[in-house]
Amino acid sequence: MDDRGTHRWSADLPEIFAPDAVPSSVQLERFCAVVLEDVTLQDGLAAIEDLEVFIALVLEMAEARGSRFTASDIRAAMQTTHRVFCARLLVS
Repeated sequence: MDDRGTHRWSADLPEIFAPDAVPSSVQLERFCAVVLEDVTLQDGLAAIEDLEVFIALVLEMAEARGSRFTASDIRAAMQTTHRVFCARLLVS
């Protein structure tokens, strides 16, 4: 490993495998999947009432797990989820 904790062999991988090569929307989806599998993460996030604090914590948790996306990505995903939820209510 180098001083950043990266395995030396990973430097030999094609750039397409670099974290920055994965679109932020995909990284956000992957992070959401991690949260859905971890009740502790879910509980920690569910307890937050302030949106800005929630977004900051999501970004911090994601970065600690090697994911990179922005606050705008989170807001867009939340708006999309809200629209889908509302549409389902209207249909039922």
